Amino acid sequence: MRVDRMRLPLRLCGTGFRAVRTVVPVFGLVLVLGGCGAGRFGSELEDRPKPLPVRRAEGITLHIPAEQPFSIALPQSSRQAGLGGTAQSDATVTPTGNADAWAEVTSGGQASGLFQLGHSFANETGQVADFEFVIRLGYAYSASATPETAFADAKVGLKLYARTNMGRLVRDITLFTHETSNGPAQGTASASSQFTLTLLPNEAVNVFIAGQAAVDIREQRSGAGRVSVSNLAMDVTIRPSASAPRFTPGFVPQTGAGAGQP
Repeated sequence: MRVDRMRLPLRLCGTGFRAVRTVVPVFGLVLVLGGCGAGRFGSELEDRPKPLPVRRAEGITLHIPAEQPFSIALPQSSRQAGLGGTAQSDATVTPTGNADAWAEVTSGGQASGLFQLGHSFANETGQVADFEFVIRLGYAYSASATPETAFADAKVGLKLYARTNMGRLVRDITLFTHETSNGPAQGTASASSQFTLTLLPNEAVNVFIAGQAAVDIREQRSGAGRVSVSNLAMDVTIRPSASAPRFTPGFVPQTGAGAGQP
């Protein structure tokens, strides 16, 4: 099988998103890298992590996991074989920045592996603060089905989410997705994303990667998928928010009919 290497164009999605130009092995098909939507698998956390309290906002930068392990490291898997078939799946995550999920079905059935990897931050600076995230990772993937058909028998993908402690989803970025309706695929690549979140005092946010490999296939067909992440790193710079109101010491905002008068 001939393997072509192509340079993909830069894709933009949402405020502050930047997908790197990556060189990806392509097996005569179209891969989707970067973008919005593409399903929200793994956007909800089963467990609520304890956020890292950030008490200073003077331009400090946190380096995760170099300074401390990721606080979000959750694997999940499920499987259900059809009559006469077999289904297998698993997921593993390490808080040092690596994760893997895979699923395989023979002669019909369903299987899924999912991981979530990231960190939780709480704004305890006593003021509105900007959290600027720079996220980098490498990943590998594979997806196949036998015999090959036009159906999405196997799917693999990576998403980047940011969700506040009140449950509001403030970032939903598709880093990569592929399904076997576009043919089999395998390869390695890298991605990065940069964005800024403005947090109110005592507000917290969970920022994490979700990776999924899923197979749903009929009898007499087989499929497999795998996705893994390596060397996930987050650099987070905290500053007083430029959009927050600033008052001189002793100033008391006025309201009512006399507001704005000397």
